[in-house]
Amino acid sequence: MKFRSARPADSSAVVPLVYSSGPAFLDYIFCQHNVQQSQSFMHTAFTQGGGELGYRNHTVAELDGSVVGAGACFDSTDSFLFNLTGMRQIIQFYGLITGCQVIRRALGAATAVPPAAKNQLYIGHLGISPPCRGQGIGEALIMHLIQQHRSQHQAAVLDVSVENPRAQQLYQRMGFRVTALLRSSLRSPFATMPDHRRMEMPL
Repeated sequence: MKFRSARPADSSAVVPLVYSSGPAFLDYIFCQHNVQQSQSFMHTAFTQGGGELGYRNHTVAELDGSVVGAGACFDSTDSFLFNLTGMRQIIQFYGLITGCQVIRRALGAATAVPPAAKNQLYIGHLGISPPCRGQGIGEALIMHLIQQHRSQHQAAVLDVSVENPRAQQLYQRMGFRVTALLRSSLRSPFATMPDHRRMEMPL
C-alpha cells in the first residue's frame, strides 16, 4: 500500500469514498432537488482542484494500483480560502438563487460541526473501500496525514457521527478522546444530520 496526492482522474474512485464519510451531512448541504446532486457537485468540485472538496486537498491510499482509501487534512488558516472557493463552486454549479440556498445550509452545518481551533489539524473526508475495511488502511492513512503535519500543530481533531460507533472505536484505539458532543437539529427533505462527537489527540 502507498499514499499519494489525489489527482483529477481519481474523481470516480475518491468521491464515493469521501461521500461515505458523511452522507447525511453532505446530502443535507448539497441536495436541493434530488439525491444525486451531492455527489454530482462533489465530482465537479473535486476535479476543479481548489477548496475543501478539491483534489489538491486530498490524499489517497493505493493498493495494487487501485484507490482503496481517501482522506484530507486542513487547519484554521485554510478556512477563508476554502469558503471563498466553495461559494464560487456552488454558485457555478447550482446558479445564483439555488446556490445561495445551498450556501445557507453549508453555513448552518459549519455551526453544528465547527472548524478546528488554532493550532489544531483537522482530519476529515475519511473513506475506505468497503471490501478493504478492517484491514488497518484507515488507521495507516490517518497516521500518514498526521505525520506530514505533526510539527505544525498541537493536536489532531476529527468528528464522528454518533451513528458510527465502529469508527469511534478505531479512533479511540489510536489515542483520540471525545471532547464534545455536537448536537444537531438540522434536516432537509433529503437528510437529517446526526449528532457528532468531536475527538482530539495531542501531537
